Amino acid sequence: MERKARMTSPTGSDKKGFTLIELMVAVAILSFGLVMIYEAFFSYMDAYNYVFRRLEAQRWIEEKVWQTENELVISGMLMPGDMSGSFIRSNKKFSWNMSIRLIGEIEESSLYELTLEVSWQEVTRDAKISQVAYVQS
Repeated sequence: MERKARMTSPTGSDKKGFTLIELMVAVAILSFGLVMIYEAFFSYMDAYNYVFRRLEAQRWIEEKVWQTENELVISGMLMPGDMSGSFIRSNKKFSWNMSIRLIGEIEESSLYELTLEVSWQEVTRDAKISQVAYVQS
C-alpha cells in the first residue's frame, strides 16, 4: 500500500485555508484589475465627452451658417470682416470666430466665403473645429 504524504502547517495543525501571502497576491491582482477597468472607463468617458462636444460645436456652426445665409437673403449683402463671441451648450463654454470675405461679384450676384472656428477646453487639451462655407446672394 502506498502512503500519501500529508502537509501540515509549521505549527503542526492540519487546518486547510489560505496563507497570508496567497491572500496578499490575490488582493494585489484584483487591485491591478480594478485600476485597469477604471482607467479604461475614464478614457472612454473622456472620448465620449469630446465627441459629444464636437457634435454640439458642429451643430452650432451649421446653425450660424444658416443664420448668415438668411441674413444675406434678407439684406442682399454681408459686411466683410471678423466677428467673435462665445456660447454655452450643455454647461460647457465654447468660443467662436467667424470671418466673412467677399470673393467676387458677377453681375448682380456676390459670392462670400464664411470661415467659422469653434474652440473649447477639454480636460487635458484644447479642442477646435472649423468649417468653410460659401454663400451667394
